[in-house]
Amino acid sequence: MHLYRFFSDLFKSSGPRDFSSVLDKVECTVTSEMNRNLTKETTNVEIKEAAFQLGSLKAPENIEHHYLP
Repeated sequence: MHLYRFFSDLFKSSGPRDFSSVLDKVECTVTSEMNRNLTKETTNVEIKEAAFQLGSLKAPENIEHHYLP
């Protein structure tokens, strides 16, 4: 129980902190346009294209045959 308490206390948050003074010094490398493209909703067409691009990386159709005894 002592170890549990030690690690629980070690990784416990001490509450909200204001990082604005540090973040103000960080140079922004993502433009507003880049951010819009990264956070926009994904379309079904984009999901389908990504899935088909996986090729041999995707799981086999009959996964039980390949991995289960």
